[in-house]
Amino acid sequence: MAQKKSFLVYFDNYPMVQALPLEQRGLLLTALFEYGMAAGEPDSPSIPEILEAFPAMTEETRMACLFMCSNIHRDTQRWLGRQAAQERRRTGQGSGPETGERTYQARDVLAQIRQDLAHRWEVE
Repeated sequence: MAQKKSFLVYFDNYPMVQALPLEQRGLLLTALFEYGMAAGEPDSPSIPEILEAFPAMTEETRMACLFMCSNIHRDTQRWLGRQAAQERRRTGQGSGPETGERTYQARDVLAQIRQDLAHRWEVE
């Protein structure tokens, strides 16, 4: 399977990033690159593990990172699905998981992110 070479940053995140001090923007960008490069790998770190690696991040930066990493995760899962479908077509093994199954997978990811957020706010 091809190795992932990029991740997307969406314009609708700009106000959130713009509100951060320059140093925090640098931490955010570094964390996004680390998460983006590891996303899709078998032993990739979770979003909370990425956040733990950057203790100098403020709460605002952590929140921005959480949202943006969630987008990276979603986009990576979509990319992996396309790669797998392409490989199955190439080998003649049929199509990928049904749309409903992908929807349930996305809901599981969102539920985990919500739990991580709720736990984070309870701890502090």
